[in-house]
Amino acid sequence: MRARAEIEVRKGDRESIVVTEIPYQVNKARLIEQHRRAACARSGSRASPTCATRATADGMRIVVDVRKGEPSQVILNNLYKHTPLQDTFGVIMLAIVDQRPRVLNLLGGAASCSSTSAATWCAGAPPTSLRKAEARAHILEGYVIALDHLDEVIALIRGPKTPEEARTGLIERVRR
Repeated sequence: MRARAEIEVRKGDRESIVVTEIPYQVNKARLIEQHRRAACARSGSRASPTCATRATADGMRIVVDVRKGEPSQVILNNLYKHTPLQDTFGVIMLAIVDQRPRVLNLLGGAASCSSTSAATWCAGAPPTSLRKAEARAHILEGYVIALDHLDEVIALIRGPKTPEEARTGLIERVRR
């Protein structure tokens, strides 16, 4: 994970490093403190470099002012290296493939999420759940037809005197 940072040119040929997004679970105050410590250790002095946070309508911004004549890209790379602006984390992609647990690499994980794998998984569904799904689909199709002809359905239900007449009227209407 890496923070989103840009180098902006200010007036007088000075540059600033502007961080607009920080990685997940990185504390902004600790990040700024670590930057100050790293900069003080690098320069050998106790004078803290200029680093400020500003809240804008779009979110937060961390602005690091670069001294004139210093290479801003090198400073940005050092920030990535010595602060949590860039971090790695491990992922164990354990998945069940062909009814066996396997640890997948990134390519294998992407391939297992493809539509062919999903079709294979659905084809292996137990027949009882397939029957239940088909029955449910039949009911849902009936609901769609009823919603398409809602006024007629209401008239067919309210018109007859007995529920049996309403039921037979609805069944005849569907068969047409």
